[in-house]
Amino acid sequence: KNCLDPEDPSSVDILKEIIATKYTDPEVAFVKDPEAFLEAQKETGVNAFFTICVSIVESSGGTAWAAIDKSTNNIFSIKDGNNGWAKYSSLKDAVTKFGELISKGSYYWQVGKYTVREIGPTYCERVANSSEQWEDKVVKYWTELLEKAQELGY
Repeated sequence: KNCLDPEDPSSVDILKEIIATKYTDPEVAFVKDPEAFLEAQKETGVNAFFTICVSIVESSGGTAWAAIDKSTNNIFSIKDGNNGWAKYSSLKDAVTKFGELISKGSYYWQVGKYTVREIGPTYCERVANSSEQWEDKVVKYWTELLEKAQELGY
């Protein structure tokens, strides 16, 4: 069965169950508001698991705020175009805008970059002399979540 159908109200419970196998901190964005990730998937077509995994890589799911002020709700480390950080009115707004950036922005889907491996080098600068790049981290977390879903029978 498809475990994350944004049209199916039970998907929120399924997503919560999958997330709870690994993440329990109530301050983690996708623990706090899994609905925002499914709604963004419905609105933009960007997979909720992908969005969750990017938030893990960029800000530990909205719990690590070393470089960006927490009040910005910018869990994806998105720049504002003026060498600053984008600011969002809410977590839901940030998640939706991330989905729009990927699906409608001029750097990703609009130019044929659909996979994590294609999106990665544009989304995040390469780390010199590193065996693990941004997309490797996203894939690692995504694989972990999908394995948890499979263990739960989804």
